[in-house]
Amino acid sequence: MGARVRRVARYSSIDGESLLDLTNVWHMTLSPPGNGIRDSDNPLTALPTTEAPDSGLFSNWYEAAVSSAKAADIFKENEGMTAGDEASWDTSTLSSARVFAATYKPALEMVRKMDGVGVKVDNRQGRRYPTPAWNARIIEMQRLEEQRSGDDPAGAFW
Repeated sequence: MGARVRRVARYSSIDGESLLDLTNVWHMTLSPPGNGIRDSDNPLTALPTTEAPDSGLFSNWYEAAVSSAKAADIFKENEGMTAGDEASWDTSTLSSARVFAATYKPALEMVRKMDGVGVKVDNRQGRRYPTPAWNARIIEMQRLEEQRSGDDPAGAFW
């Protein structure tokens, strides 16, 4: 038996048009108390799942999602709709509200600053999951370049 604990932090862009949701997910294993009897006096115990990095199983991870603040307001109309109702908005409404640009502009900027897939294999988890030795020099060179250029790793959006 298991459960997932999700913690979500929402950040608004400097211009207020984009939203960044960062989610920390903990995969937990639920087990009965030591006596094996579960009742109101003996609740379940939740412990992080055993990790198996080689198989891609981690007890916690992060997820990121970029969205538009204006789209969130427009889509609120959908919450009260019933079967057969038609929304007042359409793609032209979203386009004129610049919803698409608010979503892809920060995402493209973040991707531009990201490491190519598999180049450095640096998930910023430190020594917990060691970086292959052949990548260590590449990682060090990029960090030195970031320091020299004054590049802000947080980006210009958040």
